[in-house]
Amino acid sequence: MASSSSLSLLDARREPSSLSNPEEARAVHASMRWTIDFEAKKVRGSVEYTVEGPGNEFRVDTSGGLTISKALVDGEEVAMAYGPTSSVFGTPVAVPLSSSSLGTRSSQVKFEYETGEGCTAAQWLDKEQTGSKRYPFFFTQCQAIHARSLLPCQDAPGVKFTWDAIVEAPEWSTTLASALLTKREGTNKWYFEQPMKTSTYLVALVCGELSSLELSPRCRVWAEPGKVDLAALDFQDTEKFLSSAEKIAGIPYAWSRYDLVVLPASFPYGGMENPQLTTVTPTVLAGDKSLAGVVAHEIAHSWTGNLVTNATWQAFFLNEGWTRWFERQIRADVDASEDPAEQRRIIDFDCQMSRGHLKEDVAHFQDTGNPNFTALVPDLTGVDPDDAFSSVPYEKGSGLMHYLEHLVGSKDFLAFFQHYLRTFQNAPVTPLDFQACFEATFPATRVDFSQWFADPGYLPQEHPLDAHYIDKVTKAAQDCLALLVVVVVGKKKTNDDKGEKKNRGAS
Repeated sequence: MASSSSLSLLDARREPSSLSNPEEARAVHASMRWTIDFEAKKVRGSVEYTVEGPGNEFRVDTSGGLTISKALVDGEEVAMAYGPTSSVFGTPVAVPLSSSSLGTRSSQVKFEYETGEGCTAAQWLDKEQTGSKRYPFFFTQCQAIHARSLLPCQDAPGVKFTWDAIVEAPEWSTTLASALLTKREGTNKWYFEQPMKTSTYLVALVCGELSSLELSPRCRVWAEPGKVDLAALDFQDTEKFLSSAEKIAGIPYAWSRYDLVVLPASFPYGGMENPQLTTVTPTVLAGDKSLAGVVAHEIAHSWTGNLVTNATWQAFFLNEGWTRWFERQIRADVDASEDPAEQRRIIDFDCQMSRGHLKEDVAHFQDTGNPNFTALVPDLTGVDPDDAFSSVPYEKGSGLMHYLEHLVGSKDFLAFFQHYLRTFQNAPVTPLDFQACFEATFPATRVDFSQWFADPGYLPQEHPLDAHYIDKVTKAAQDCLALLVVVVVGKKKTNDDKGEKKNRGAS
């Protein structure tokens, strides 16, 4: 039987890394007014929230030296109360909500501010660090808890809101955001709107010298001018991935456009699933589409993560575990849509490779004294979620999904996946929500979810895999090794023969 503490962790909706108070007063919409200052390497401007809830104060997260110069509630300037600063989570800032706001349960809260030198969400590249060497470059990466260094916010994945932004930037630049571009005014003012509810970690800005090419009526790729043709070549299957994802999810793509931007080489991830603006590393530009599978993963996030979102970072596997499962279905469908047996071989080969990565990360955390981070739902109280980042939520999480699929059958599990998306779209979800949904759908199927969620270590149960491609790869490796041995032995024999002749000649 699960303990009360573990049950609390599995049903947690309160994000332990956030010092804000969305349970009492929650942001439901944000309007940003930003100026991108390359010279000072700062973002300046304001954010105005529509706040709802019964609380008498609205509290936000800040970090990285972000400085608020003024706070207004319903148009009236108010005093701010700063809480104790955490070296990990930053500084909470609270403003009182007026009595009139309390009566209507809605208020407008505006912060005028600028980012600090320690803004961990932003990367400012000098022109020498770009491909053309002509202009500087700016981009953001807010996952997991870096949005609070870009703007005062309730920095928790379970707090979802709509937003709009007006961004001023240099005339030479192109500005992109994880939202729809609605208007461009002159040469330096850009208007964006995000009508879908999103989390703070999915707010993104990119500004630099950029060119673009259409991939389909709803897909476009952006990159530095010298890389855009190669990017369009490598990502030409984006529409295929997107159409396949819609078919598998059973829900149309909800975000209108799917655009990608290839960032400079300093981008620290393979890709990031910002709505309407996936950011990707240039290291996947191989010229032969061999590394373009990262796009299938980020497209999958449009449903699992962006549409249905983990309530806390402790439930990150509901984001990445589902996405890895979904990604594999997409790639198998695109590569072998008419051959179910081949699809299964493709999926199982990827699962086999991923199990190796998972074993390595589990061993690392155990060796370094952090076995808690190998649990599917780790307790992250007092922990920066980045410190727990590994393949565990990806591969142990997808291992659970594949195991459940093995138990109930692929056809029924696909129907469950579609039901899960319909049930929790636009809402935060907890591990217990997921468990209850599965058990209600398959009441006769017995699964020890407590073991899967709480126990540290490797997969509690492994589903069987088709070894077709593993066997082929293993044989190819063995043949290659055998050939290498023949070459080395032959070369040694040749050298020995030469040495023997030389010795006979000398005698």
